[in-house]
Amino acid sequence: MKTSTLSIYTLLGFASSSAIAASVAINFSENTNQNFNQNSPIGPTGINSANWNNTTNRDSGSLAAGSITNLIDDSGASTGTSLTWSSNNVYYNREDGVGSDQAKLAVGYLDDTASAISISLTSVTYAQYRVYILLSSDQGQTGATTYTTTSDILINGQNPLGQIINGSNTGANATAYGSIIDANAGAGNNWVQILGDGAGSQTQTGNYFTFETSGDLTITSGRTGGRGSIAGVIVEAVPEPSSTALIGLAGLALIIRRRK
Repeated sequence: MKTSTLSIYTLLGFASSSAIAASVAINFSENTNQNFNQNSPIGPTGINSANWNNTTNRDSGSLAAGSITNLIDDSGASTGTSLTWSSNNVYYNREDGVGSDQAKLAVGYLDDTASAISISLTSVTYAQYRVYILLSSDQGQTGATTYTTTSDILINGQNPLGQIINGSNTGANATAYGSIIDANAGAGNNWVQILGDGAGSQTQTGNYFTFETSGDLTITSGRTGGRGSIAGVIVEAVPEPSSTALIGLAGLALIIRRRK
């Protein structure tokens, strides 16, 4: 009986985790020296660098404003999702360098110094998904120092930083690390999530934040204060609870049938 119970929980856990796998990852580069070449897990979700979409390999435009059709997912498979982006220019954070694929992901970014950033993904294949916004900046970097990212980074018209910090869509800035060197010095990790209590206080300094949404994706940063420079974006599928439950029930039925 104990063995059967353990098997059920193991199978249910496997079913739940395997259903969450699919994601699309994008690196906004500042230079061709930021092409990945080490096949290593990078970013906050550990996607293999071989399966990231890099703007150095775009279909049209420039590093500051261009497009890529038919993005690949974290397994390397084509998705049919297309990306367009525009910004004033691209820049780098002056600290991380290009010594590893992790550093290459963090160092370059779309710059919001003089005009708005716009990022658009069309034909997103996930019914519901979690967006990760990876931040970088060359501002205020003397080791473990921070910069302020503006609250005007909008995802499908919503302000996640406002919801994280003060539970509204206006008036919230979050303090963020400008490089993974700063993040490691301050928190001991390359990628740290920005967190708040939802009532006006930030509880954790980080260099990325998340937001759940659906449909096609639009991200904008209009630079109304602080910084809103974006180094990368990840779109990670969120499984429907009913689907995960059905997988678990099917596994449970299989175990019962085998015991009989």
